[in-house]
Amino acid sequence: MNYKKEWDELGKLDPLWAVLSHADKRFGGWDNQAFFQTGEEEIKTVIQKIQKLGYPKDKKNVLDFGCGVGRLTRALSKYFEKSFGVDVSGAMIQKAKKLNKQETTISFQVNDRDDLSLFEDNFFDMIYCNIVLQHIPSKTQIKKYISEFIRTLAPGGIAVFQLPSKVPLLHRLQPQRRLYRLLSLFGFSHAFLYNTLKLYPIQMNWLSEKEVRNCVMVSGKMLLVEKDSSAGEKVESRLYFVTK
Repeated sequence: MNYKKEWDELGKLDPLWAVLSHADKRFGGWDNQAFFQTGEEEIKTVIQKIQKLGYPKDKKNVLDFGCGVGRLTRALSKYFEKSFGVDVSGAMIQKAKKLNKQETTISFQVNDRDDLSLFEDNFFDMIYCNIVLQHIPSKTQIKKYISEFIRTLAPGGIAVFQLPSKVPLLHRLQPQRRLYRLLSLFGFSHAFLYNTLKLYPIQMNWLSEKEVRNCVMVSGKMLLVEKDSSAGEKVESRLYFVTK
């Protein structure tokens, strides 16, 4: 099973928890209002940070990469004329459209490509991506998406993305994910694996800060790097602020 299909399954089984995996919110534990409020608070903090850096220069288009059900896309729409959310999962996008049907300045699209060719060069004034790149299995693919962030970023725009820089060995082994995949090969239903056995297919990847800096410097400029706790207490993570 590839990661795109895995996220489609999670989008059907427990979409809000798959987006924001708090232990006490699994199995439908999220209240919609509380869930979207976390997005409002997160984006408010990020906007304050980038304004101090003097970015973005314009506020037309913003991209929420790996939008899930639109938790951050909705929050971002309050600061930009047009907010775009893309996700690899069709089930997630379907749920995002349903939960945000009252929003008139948001566009949700499935992007199962290995690039952002849906969008032209210099299109976005801001790109935001949190707890998403870490779930892409290929490091080469992660680097390609970072390059695509820069390509689609408008002059004077800013991309803000999170990525673990070091993952402990225990997290790399990921026994729950491995068992989930193995049992699914033997025909066990995804609902049974998730709801009854309490397994899940979410995986964790990372790039060192040096690797990210080298990737960015090809066509962009690093403005700021901060330590970040989005991936959990035991995972070293960074929040990158990039322009071009």
